[in-house]
Amino acid sequence: MPAHATALGKAILSQYDAAEVQRRLNWPLEALTPSTVTDPDELLAQLADARKRGWAADEGESSVDIRCVAVPLGTGYGGGAAISCSAPRSRMDDARLSEIAAHVTEAAHSLRTLLKRLGEH
Repeated sequence: MPAHATALGKAILSQYDAAEVQRRLNWPLEALTPSTVTDPDELLAQLADARKRGWAADEGESSVDIRCVAVPLGTGYGGGAAISCSAPRSRMDDARLSEIAAHVTEAAHSLRTLLKRLGEH
């Protein structure tokens, strides 16, 4: 799946500056669904928002009626890594999305801590 159309991809891209994002994507951006963001400025704004809050979202951009939230783990994993949780839109309203984002953020923190420990041995 193209990074610009998924929460996982956007979480990873949010760790880079605009020039690096431009370099990493295939332009023009492909629309997978009617909701896929293909405008470069809109995508960069989404990545800035993801950077601020610590997680990225996919609002039916890769699969119609599926919402996803993803949290980056870092760029030291072969170009970046993230973890996510997806669900049908009918089961993930805005309040639930925020709640899941908090849980995924906590899980990402735990995973980063574990990976750091494993890397020390």
